[in-house]
Amino acid sequence: MGSFYTNFEIVRGDSTEVLRVAKELGRSAFVISGKNGDTLLFDADCDEQDVVEIERLGRELSDRLQLPVVASLNHDDDHLLLWLFHSGRVSRYESCLHAAKFGWALSRVFGGILSYPFIAAVLAWPVFIFQMFRHLLLAKVTGLSPLSAGLGYTYLSRGERPPGYTEDDIKRA
Repeated sequence: MGSFYTNFEIVRGDSTEVLRVAKELGRSAFVISGKNGDTLLFDADCDEQDVVEIERLGRELSDRLQLPVVASLNHDDDHLLLWLFHSGRVSRYESCLHAAKFGWALSRVFGGILSYPFIAAVLAWPVFIFQMFRHLLLAKVTGLSPLSAGLGYTYLSRGERPPGYTEDDIKRA
């Protein structure tokens, strides 16, 4: 069985602000400050892999915090869906589809035009045994937190902790 996870990475987001917004929205979620300077939010409702709810929360986070938000959904390591919410727009990616367009949008937030060929290559590469490997490689190329690949609300609620993080590093909304 592959991995199932969803999460949101708020680019340059302050964990205190993200936690405040999550509480205001009445979300059951975990918030972690990534070592890359971003903040990650792991939401219980979105971990059910409801793409409508993921888009709704992604837009809300980006609008309220006025920051780019990257949402991730991995379904059984067969399908990787990504969203970029930025400046009132949303870009979508689904396992090799939309690689060029999504890669362009992502490169505008992470690394500029010079990063585009690398991001597009990772997104378009047709052979990945597990989509989580694609997600990890994308994190390396863009500077996204490696926590965004493989970690979701369900795993955290079971007590799983990412390496190098203590229970005190994980805040609950």
